[in-house]
Amino acid sequence: MRHLRKMKSLAYTAALLMISGLLLPLFSNSVLAQSSKGIIVGTITDPSGAVVDGATVKITNKATNVARETKTSAEGGFRLDAVDPGSYKIEVTAGGFKTISRDSVTVEAAQATTTDFALEVGAQTEVVNVNADSTVILQKQTARAQARSSLAR
Repeated sequence: MRHLRKMKSLAYTAALLMISGLLLPLFSNSVLAQSSKGIIVGTITDPSGAVVDGATVKITNKATNVARETKTSAEGGFRLDAVDPGSYKIEVTAGGFKTISRDSVTVEAAQATTTDFALEVGAQTEVVNVNADSTVILQKQTARAQARSSLAR
């Protein structure tokens, strides 16, 4: 009888160790995945909804003025890893399209921030600013306006 109890106890202990060994990696991955950095991802499309390959995506940290940039893939996607938490300005440029920017994009630690852009056909000297409330402000910079601002300085 004593021998049977000892066998049950050993079997119970072995089962607990096996279950612990199987569950431990599941919990340790989430601990290792925690980071003090964030990620910015998105897709760039044209007015018809087709993806834009090779567009330049530039992010600028509004507090430090540090900038980074990347190009979109053939699928129109972009990803910037290891981004310090904070508020960013994101600017997208591509040949044959107006430059578009979005101010005050917030990046949080250990989070992915998705920011998609739909470009408008036009010259790159035309800038479309997208504010947090999604209103669009079109700023046209012509050669004449630039010349005036140069003369005024």
